[in-house]
Amino acid sequence: MDSQKLIGEFHHMLASFNATRFTNEVGDFYQGESAVLSCIAAMEDRGSVPTPSEISDRLHIARGTVTATLRALERKGLAGRETMPDNRRRVRVWLTESGRAHVERKVAEVNDWCSRMINTMGEEEFSLLLQMLNKAITAWAVGRRSL
Repeated sequence: MDSQKLIGEFHHMLASFNATRFTNEVGDFYQGESAVLSCIAAMEDRGSVPTPSEISDRLHIARGTVTATLRALERKGLAGRETMPDNRRRVRVWLTESGRAHVERKVAEVNDWCSRMINTMGEEEFSLLLQMLNKAITAWAVGRRSL
């Protein structure tokens, strides 16, 4: 197959992928509010104190977007923020019990999807999928640096 046909197949495959429930249910975990909550949880689990700038850096999203998202999460009772007493320019972020429960539910959903894929594909093919996705991520990272 020539390059143009492969590119067309790529577009078709991603459009098909985007139309699945998987994208809505699992993709949500890696974007928006769920991604911010997950990032906070991961940082707390490692014993670090999450700040908006660290969340912005980890998720590669604008600081203003993180601030707006944290404001929304606070209103929903999923996260909290406070100014650090030793440096009034820094803000500490944490998960509430409801926020932690949300992250745990989303992790369980993602794990369930992965288990179903492993059961359908088999461990060997699922492992191959992970290897291929890792190669794609590497190729995308190299491509971004050359732009």
